[in-house]
Amino acid sequence: MRVGFVGLGLLGLPMAVAIASRGHAVRGFDAQPQRMDVAWYPAPEYGPGQEPLATLAARVDFGFASLQAVVEHAEIIFVTVQTPNLGGYNGSGPYAEGGAQYDLRPLRLALEAVAGAAAHASAIPRVLAIVSTVLPGTVRELARSLPQDLGLSLAHTPAFSAVGTIMADLLDPEFVLIGALDATAGQRLQALYHSLTAAPMFVTTPENAELIKTSYNGYIGLKIGFANALMELSHKTPGCDVDEVVRCLSLATRRLHSPRYLAGGLGGGGGCHPKENAALAALAARVGLSFDPFGANLVNRDRQTSWLAGLVASEYRANPLPVWLLGTAFKANVAVEDGSPALLLHAALLRRGLSVQLHDPLVPGRDNPPPPIAAIFVLAVPHAAFEDFVAAPGSVVVDPWRRVQAAPGVRVLAVGRGEPVRP
Repeated sequence: MRVGFVGLGLLGLPMAVAIASRGHAVRGFDAQPQRMDVAWYPAPEYGPGQEPLATLAARVDFGFASLQAVVEHAEIIFVTVQTPNLGGYNGSGPYAEGGAQYDLRPLRLALEAVAGAAAHASAIPRVLAIVSTVLPGTVRELARSLPQDLGLSLAHTPAFSAVGTIMADLLDPEFVLIGALDATAGQRLQALYHSLTAAPMFVTTPENAELIKTSYNGYIGLKIGFANALMELSHKTPGCDVDEVVRCLSLATRRLHSPRYLAGGLGGGGGCHPKENAALAALAARVGLSFDPFGANLVNRDRQTSWLAGLVASEYRANPLPVWLLGTAFKANVAVEDGSPALLLHAALLRRGLSVQLHDPLVPGRDNPPPPIAAIFVLAVPHAAFEDFVAAPGSVVVDPWRRVQAAPGVRVLAVGRGEPVRP
């Protein structure tokens, strides 16, 4: 394929050379003239055969060109310009409450420049693949701001790479993520990536791709912060050694380092999880931990439950039907209520003044089914017994697990699925 790059910084240059190493003809442009030379690159990067970046670039079909020439050349154009935080926040100084939005001006200027060049290039369909990290909704907004008659299809295909291993990460990734605005762009990017790697391809909407990329890095931040809290706690607790603690936790590949628990729904529960977090929070207070992630877990659990109760209350205000909570156990397919987030939700609903009926087919004393009348049903526990649940016409089902299927005359609020975006 003929591939172009706009932006040859720490990410763009090694990405371009890596793609060229798989037999593609790649041309690149950067608005900073000094970057139109491989010699500027400041980090050690090694590609196929463990060749240095400069050596590999010299023997593959990669070259520097003007922006107009890059656009004229390419079927797929990757945009790899920076999206720094407004105000210059980059982690080298203290964080200010409220966050810092991305500065999209460099990205907008790059896209406008590409569009300007495309207006004077041969009229062929081109995929404009934004690699730059952005927040959900950005790519679709940017697409609306560009001329619609230039044959440019926007997509978001963020890189999960680290400086020093960018070529290796591109050619041997965990997965490839493509957020395409149209099927054609998604198919063309898949074809290119299939020539680079055998890794799984995850094709979705641009909004999902934007959130996946940013939350991936957010998850890493949570892991680092948690490990550092254990380091501080171990330092302040005689007999503890953080390396030993983390070495053992790293063996937990069934629950901790796996897809388990990584699903939207109610908070954690049971006889251990809330109890242990509360006890660790008490220890954190006793030793003066600089930040208490354990108590934060429980505050987060309470606040998210309160937010969910607010959704139910909004439905009740709009349509004051009887409210039924489906499931009271602490997790699916058990009859134990100890530490139940469903009962925590029940308490939050009562605080909002709602009268709530409880039903759990597995828990003795809660197994009386609701009458076949219209109601607001909240699927609090995704028991297998609820898989065939059918609400009466006129009902509303609030489903934080996204399990309930639509039925005639029943409105299902699938919590965690945003409203459809307009094209």
